[in-house]
Amino acid sequence: MILIVNDTLGAYGGSQLQICRIGQWASSNNINFYVFAETMTNTEVIELLKQSRAHLCEVGIYNTRPIEKLMKEICKDKTIQVQVINFTFMHYLDMEYIKNKCRLSFKNIMIDIHPKAFELGTKIKNGIIKKIYTTEIKKTFLAMNKTRDLFFMDEVNIKNSEEFFDCKLDPAPQITRVPMFFEEDFDWRIKAERAFENNTILTVTRAEFPFKGYVLGLIDDFKEIAGIYDDYKLEIICGGDDIERVEKKINELPSQIKKRVSLHYWMSNDEVKEEMIKCKVFIGMGSTLLEAASVYRPAITVRYYTEENLARDFIADAPNIVVQREDCESRAIDLIIKVINSEKKAYYEMCKNSFENVRKVYDTNVVMKKLVNAKVKGYKTTTMYMRWAHLLHNWIARHRYKEAGFDYNKMKKEGEVIK
Repeated sequence: MILIVNDTLGAYGGSQLQICRIGQWASSNNINFYVFAETMTNTEVIELLKQSRAHLCEVGIYNTRPIEKLMKEICKDKTIQVQVINFTFMHYLDMEYIKNKCRLSFKNIMIDIHPKAFELGTKIKNGIIKKIYTTEIKKTFLAMNKTRDLFFMDEVNIKNSEEFFDCKLDPAPQITRVPMFFEEDFDWRIKAERAFENNTILTVTRAEFPFKGYVLGLIDDFKEIAGIYDDYKLEIICGGDDIERVEKKINELPSQIKKRVSLHYWMSNDEVKEEMIKCKVFIGMGSTLLEAASVYRPAITVRYYTEENLARDFIADAPNIVVQREDCESRAIDLIIKVINSEKKAYYEMCKNSFENVRKVYDTNVVMKKLVNAKVKGYKTTTMYMRWAHLLHNWIARHRYKEAGFDYNKMKKEGEVIK
């Protein structure tokens, strides 16, 4: 079997860590693994993938020619099963277009890992273009579900997509969880005892607002916590385009509280893991929650697209949910204070439940075996229609990139395979 992930290695986030775990799993199961990456600037992830013997291919953005060339070569031996995993709708369409144009046979799927994965282009002001886009993309969205090309990371993403397209998916949509390695730590209780005494609240996030704006609300909440508990600290590991807003928010705190807040910029995965082991409670969204649970820490699942710190569950109590929807109005501070006020025995139970409950859902071996064995019928369409959907979506995506200040022409590459 040949397994391919078609995404990017030019960012630092949850999808890049997923690619690493898929690579590790593929290596341990003797599966030939490729990564097609628009850009390759995340050197840490690249080194991890090389350790997994992954074939890394830099293919550029909005340029399918390098991928066409690679896929023609990979699909030459028709006796070998080839599966492509895409994390965005745009990447899925690229692959589907290539499959139809070049008449290739491979399994092409999309995993929806973002609550608004299908909403690219909906902020275009031209009402006619917006109407054409949403109408045409809805057709593709429904067909992808019927042919079982589409998987969702969780129930939240399903509900968001159904509400956006004003439809109910039939048959029932498929769910594949975020793959995660869980190794039992026989010293977990000793480490939990140290964490219990450490009195540190930790979050790890990308400064991307309003999507991950909860971190601004967390800083506000810490001002309240610090007024009650004079020995607690807040640690933030953060980087990204909106980092200045995080710095500004911290600098606005009273000096006595400000000195109890630590802001770290990007750290290696190993360094982040060490900070998670030391913290008393973790708060965040997405795969960082799973990372915290994998080292036996209570982790609080926050709401997206808000600059308030809102949450209703620990990940242990609702392991299927890695981000709260817009209907969540409960304050996360209540859950933080629950951990702060817990007795040692109750805290140990929180730590144990965090690890065990999350492992049952996200263990890599279970997730990946289910994914590669999934029966995919394949999206049946004409090359002409797929070309139309592909061009429409990419035209809108280019428009959005241009608005954000990217020169996509300079981002095109001819395609380089790094052994």
